[in-house]
Amino acid sequence: MAQQPEIFVLDIAQRPAFAFAADSLDGARRMARSDWMLLALDRFCRVRRPGAAGQFQLRGATDSEAAVYHDRADEFADPTAQILIAHLVES
Repeated sequence: MAQQPEIFVLDIAQRPAFAFAADSLDGARRMARSDWMLLALDRFCRVRRPGAAGQFQLRGATDSEAAVYHDRADEFADPTAQILIAHLVES
């Protein structure tokens, strides 16, 4: 039986911004530094979070952040999708 991926969060300005799944911390680091992800996050932030700095901090998700990610993954489940990056809406 395959192990469930871990959920990681990218913080912007010390606030939770995005959650995604990866098999390990090393895999999450590679994903967070990838050109495609940096480009996607930059485009998203320019429109929806214009004051956000381009510096992200990676960390493991809290239980509540992981629950939000799993809820969004269930809601937007698409068998052809490879990666889901959930925007953690500020309350």
